[in-house]
Amino acid sequence: MGSSGRVWEPSFSTPGSLRPAFSTAVVIAAIDEASGAQLWAVQLYETVFDANEERDVQEVYVNSLRIDSKNGSLIATDELKRRWQIRLTDGHVTQLPAAESRK
Repeated sequence: MGSSGRVWEPSFSTPGSLRPAFSTAVVIAAIDEASGAQLWAVQLYETVFDANEERDVQEVYVNSLRIDSKNGSLIATDELKRRWQIRLTDGHVTQLPAAESRK
């Protein structure tokens, strides 16, 4: 928690009722712990599904979140090794180079 009394908590949403049947969005939101008010929400990516393939094999999930306290940001990485930096103060998103695969 910072001096402003705010805590940034990542949350993920796949709002099926708000999206077409063949896509899923990954959204991260910051919530003020004291009031419960949403400070910001950002969409990292959207997966569009091929109707000719099983949906479960096309899903792509965020599998890593870490706080970068040096830059005041959250680093998100998905199963495809794509990475994003989300600035905690305002939710600004920057796509980073893909993470290198470990052998």
